[in-house]
Amino acid sequence: MSNKIIENSKNDDAPWSIVQHDLKDDFKSIIWNSWVKPLIFVEYTNFILIIETPSELVKNRIDNQYYDQIFFRAKRVFIGLNKIKFTVQKDKKLIHKNNKTKV
Repeated sequence: MSNKIIENSKNDDAPWSIVQHDLKDDFKSIIWNSWVKPLIFVEYTNFILIIETPSELVKNRIDNQYYDQIFFRAKRVFIGLNKIKFTVQKDKKLIHKNNKTKV
């Protein structure tokens, strides 16, 4: 457990690493590796923690089965945390393709 407190954080995933470290002890390895470890910190602002998931399946599982435990651990690190919002990671290849300029 950590007592490091974060108010706002963008582009600094160190606080999320603390939360992940704490969560690793809470879950069996199969659950950790399949559902929790792949979560990626995006930002913490306005008391909302935004976390990216690799797929809609992972997002739904996290929201429905593991949200409370993740929130409990994250609240110890992110001061004033009110909500965790999980988003689905965009396909980087698709984004790159769509951002190419046509000549």
